[in-house]
Amino acid sequence: MLVLGMLAVLPAIGCHHTVYARDGHPVQEPSYAYGTNSFKQFVKESYKVCNAGDCAQFFSSFEDSFRAVSGKTLHAWLESARLAVKGAADDEPVLNVCADLHRVIKKTIPKFSLDRGYEFANTQKLGERQCLLQSVLIAGILQSAGLKAGMVMVWANPTDGRSNLGHVVCVVHLPSKNSVLVDASDPTPFIQHKGLWLQDKATGNYLFVRPAYTDAGIIRSYQAMDGGSDLTPENGAALSIPFIKSQFDFYRGERTPGGLLAANPTPEGLKQSEFFLARAVQECPNNSLALYSLGKVHLKQNNPAGKDEIRRAYAQYQRAGWVPQGVADAYSQIGG
Repeated sequence: MLVLGMLAVLPAIGCHHTVYARDGHPVQEPSYAYGTNSFKQFVKESYKVCNAGDCAQFFSSFEDSFRAVSGKTLHAWLESARLAVKGAADDEPVLNVCADLHRVIKKTIPKFSLDRGYEFANTQKLGERQCLLQSVLIAGILQSAGLKAGMVMVWANPTDGRSNLGHVVCVVHLPSKNSVLVDASDPTPFIQHKGLWLQDKATGNYLFVRPAYTDAGIIRSYQAMDGGSDLTPENGAALSIPFIKSQFDFYRGERTPGGLLAANPTPEGLKQSEFFLARAVQECPNNSLALYSLGKVHLKQNNPAGKDEIRRAYAQYQRAGWVPQGVADAYSQIGG
């Protein structure tokens, strides 16, 4: 992980290097196909943070494992997938490709780890994955196969269990102009999460939505929790690249030993959490979860900035249509 001394250079890591969608402005679907520079940047940053050397190790290790599981090189698998989905008039070829990739990824990276699996360096070293990393990988490979794929956050699981944006899942657009969720955390490829968090493509506003599914588990519309008009799957934009970068840093800050989640946090652990969470907010100010978590860390450090961050995060959640209970409780505890 990054050393604490890097806290001193945090102000230099700013949003002026990054273009992100601001509320009220149209957004484009993000592009980070596997093997492109955009995808490689996620991997390079992981190896840099972990001081793990050349990120080429990830690609060679992953592709060797992919071949052992699938019986094909990744290049050959992609060529076959592109041929299968090119010009497809119905959903079946796309669904077949997604289901096969779901199977291969689960076997290629067999272990799931909340504490370490968000780092590509740990995928190569320990054979571990986590929801964000596996979704970036699935979406990136599907993009490389010629499909429209991205990621959304989850706030209500298939049994309507609520969380504060506690999961990430891949979303794939289909020829029918509907969408489907591909989740490598589930034994079956096409899960039906009951609450998602995404962007309205027309405005860039982040929204909590309820997907409406067909009997086959295909998303046909999104009901906006803020009371606005329902969205078609085509009008729901996936998470932006700045948000994805921000979310990697959120997990680094959240999972720091002795940091935010520790039963007995240490000053050093909280400083490390602060570093990554502050960087996450800089990379994407609309990452409400990162802003809220930074506020919690600052409150633990007796830093008055924490109250303002909690209030700002509360306002963002409220504007998006739903306030998680933990956020509402924190807002109440600081006096609103």
